[in-house]
Amino acid sequence: MKPGDTSPYPWQSSAWAQLTRARRQGRLGHAWLVSGRPGMGKSAFTTALARAVLCESDGDTACGTCRSCLLMAAGSHPDFCAVGIPEDRSGILIDQIRELNDFFTLSAHYGRAKLALISPAEAMNRAAANALLKLLEEPPPLGLLILETARPDLLLPTLRSRCQHLSLDAIADAEALAWLATQMPAATPEAVEALFLLGGRAPLAALTAQEQGLPALLAKLVPQMAGVARGRIHAVQAVQILGEAQIVAVVDLMQRVVHGLVTGEADFIPEREAADLLALRDVLDSSSLFGFLADAVEVKRLATAAATLRQADLSEMLWLAWMKATRTRRRRA
Repeated sequence: MKPGDTSPYPWQSSAWAQLTRARRQGRLGHAWLVSGRPGMGKSAFTTALARAVLCESDGDTACGTCRSCLLMAAGSHPDFCAVGIPEDRSGILIDQIRELNDFFTLSAHYGRAKLALISPAEAMNRAAANALLKLLEEPPPLGLLILETARPDLLLPTLRSRCQHLSLDAIADAEALAWLATQMPAATPEAVEALFLLGGRAPLAALTAQEQGLPALLAKLVPQMAGVARGRIHAVQAVQILGEAQIVAVVDLMQRVVHGLVTGEADFIPEREAADLLALRDVLDSSSLFGFLADAVEVKRLATAAATLRQADLSEMLWLAWMKATRTRRRRA
């Protein structure tokens, strides 16, 4: 979604209709918890909601041209406050919530609403969450709080209970696939669907995967995993074949593949590349695979640490861990 867009994504139409009805019937209340896994467009949705609530046109979506919409687009609306993680911090702090209290003590400049968006809400530390709880217990006049999160389970139960909850996870696949196809006009329907599955049925995650070249990497990666698992090639050979592929991307994809093998949810792996590996599913040793997943997490930690090993060393560490896990499988099969 572009910065000037004022409507939610097509696959969010049902959730948007729910909020629109609530607005029309005066049931919007004072707090909403909007949740959804990464790649579902939560930020676009909550931004569209904030713009619609503050818009002077009273339409179902923001008009994009009134004084309020222009101020929102410029990031300078006096009745809107965005709370996020400061650049030099790892979470949302109590001082930010205290400032939010100060924000709500002021009258609405344009007499419509005072609106605050907290994202990601799960990043609030305990003190910040408790301070927000006090605000929710005594909601300010014309005040509306929107909490955006990918992990509602990490929020205090008392916070969740004081918000109306809207989940964006349930979507119509047809709408999402149609939108994804417009973003990839040269792709076949089969390629679009495969990408959608690779993105975990999250359209924006799928588009990011395409931009990062993950489908091509997956097609190259899976045969090497099968080759190492079957003992046809050594881990070091797999490292050489994959060449300059970024280690973090390789770790993420290998984790996805192994998780798919363990759970049976491997439909994101193109069948032509996966047949050899999937044939091993019934004889793979689950405990060894879980051990590999733990090793992969450690490799990723090292890859993203301030002082890291060379990428080639990390790649070799990863593939040796995969070879060890599948050798355990061969001993027990």
